[in-house]
Amino acid sequence: MNKITFVNGTTPAINDTNLNQMQLNIEDAINALTPVTLYNNTSGTLSTITLSETSANFTYLEIFYAKDLNSGFSSIKIYYPNGKYGNLVLIPTNYTSDIGFYGCRILINGASITFQDGRGMTINGIDNNFYKSGYSINNEIKIFRVIGYR
Repeated sequence: MNKITFVNGTTPAINDTNLNQMQLNIEDAINALTPVTLYNNTSGTLSTITLSETSANFTYLEIFYAKDLNSGFSSIKIYYPNGKYGNLVLIPTNYTSDIGFYGCRILINGASITFQDGRGMTINGIDNNFYKSGYSINNEIKIFRVIGYR
């Protein structure tokens, strides 16, 4: 944002130059608050993501993720994201007897997000007796959308 100098004397405080600069300052402030969709995939992905712009241009990224379209979505905000790791964690339930615990680590670097590793486990509860019914050494969390805020 550029400072506007108001001069007392012969130059009026409100003139073309100052009004134009005020408009530019307002437009810059609005653009800084407008979120930018950097990635959007309605099916989600388990693969490396290429963002439409480098993460270094943003104060924070918000990443929306889920195990699948029916498991419920979560999001994480990562401030000054370039070169940072993030942990995506889900605890979805099917509201009958199963509950899952899933997690994975991601790396945000420039215009890419890569999955580092992931684990998952399902617990089945019948008659209030819980037992482990499944375990995965593979990532099961998909990223669906990434939004950037300047």
